[in-house]
Amino acid sequence: MRLGQVLKASGGQACVPEYDMSYAPAHAGRLHPEEQLAFATVFALMAGFVVIITMFAVRSPGSLLVGPSAIAGTQTVSVGTGGVTRQPSPPAADSVAIGPASARLNASLAVAMGTVLRAHPGQLAVGVIDVTTGQQALYGATRHFTSGSVVTADILATLLIRQQHTSAPVTSEQAALATAMMHNGSNMAATSLWRAVGGANGLAAANRLLELKQTVPGAGDRWDQTTTTVRDQLQLLIDLTSARSPLTAAGRDLVLRLMSSGGTQPGWGVSAAGIGKGVQNGWLPVGKLWVANSIGVVAHGGHVLLVAVLSGGSASRLAGISLASAAAVAAVEAISP
Repeated sequence: MRLGQVLKASGGQACVPEYDMSYAPAHAGRLHPEEQLAFATVFALMAGFVVIITMFAVRSPGSLLVGPSAIAGTQTVSVGTGGVTRQPSPPAADSVAIGPASARLNASLAVAMGTVLRAHPGQLAVGVIDVTTGQQALYGATRHFTSGSVVTADILATLLIRQQHTSAPVTSEQAALATAMMHNGSNMAATSLWRAVGGANGLAAANRLLELKQTVPGAGDRWDQTTTTVRDQLQLLIDLTSARSPLTAAGRDLVLRLMSSGGTQPGWGVSAAGIGKGVQNGWLPVGKLWVANSIGVVAHGGHVLLVAVLSGGSASRLAGISLASAAAVAAVEAISP
């Protein structure tokens, strides 16, 4: 067979190969009985080899076909007191989904949270997903809490989804507002972007795409009065780390880059539990008590974790911060190998 005659291009599609009969194989006719037996033996051995390899790939815990970290991104962003730096990304959360958590890990997490609440009175819900192994543990995952400024990550994701659907770029003014909202904790900037995305209706529409099914947007301009659950905050973190997200890779990178470790209170909440790769904190007075919430992606003990902590009923802002930080640390320790 001449190489130039193997395929013909027609409209960009391959055609049926033509064969040059002057280069016909030696066995163009019927095979002798001995040759038939030899070919049958070879084909049988090849088939058996394929079956063995396939079984090994499916059963192997490290198989690229079924492993929890089969797909990885190329970069991620770490936000810390030293500034913004790029480093190799954690395994993508493409194979991670919020589902029935391990009863053993749930029990371990419940014991840990009981210990935390005895030292830091209040209400608490926590969830941890180990992206590296796919394991997860949940505590009060569907209990609603007032979001405070943790919802700003959702507001920014909503803005980016709207821009994607309209093919309109993020304006320089919106970029400045997003930085002020996420990194500097500006309530005025958050209110401006809340209005830009259509307020409660806009957030709810985007959350349907993001699969945040238990988040109720605040009324009017009270974006900080949005209520949410640990389940939804973990889903948002998956949306920010998975190639299967409604957000583009550039959008996910932007949100993680702007998620800070608490602005004027660095190192508390989820970032107290590991090396932060994108953490958003927030507190809010509710009557005479305080809400303190924290969500983020952290590296701990060689594993990448998605962590969400929602709390309420603390006697002061500092008490709420202490509760959220202690809960994050204890939760990570409870699920870590």
